[in-house]
Amino acid sequence: MKLAEILRDSNYRLSQFRQGEIDGLEQSIFLKETKKGETPYVVCLVRKKDIQLKSEETVRQLYLKVLTDRYWIQQQLAALGVTLE
Repeated sequence: MKLAEILRDSNYRLSQFRQGEIDGLEQSIFLKETKKGETPYVVCLVRKKDIQLKSEETVRQLYLKVLTDRYWIQQQLAALGVTLE
């Protein structure tokens, strides 16, 4: 499944990400059978659990790849949903 398909009805764009980052996330997508049919999922880079890949989660996972691959931030330091003070 292509990320562009997941983002098509949202305001999110892939232009700020490198093609390798996009390809890497696309390759990690797997489908799960749900009540609505087959739904795309990935294993979260930080939480290490299956996460349904909606538009917001797609961008979140791509930014996690940027932090860990481009800037070498350790995955355990990249907390999700934490308020910074």
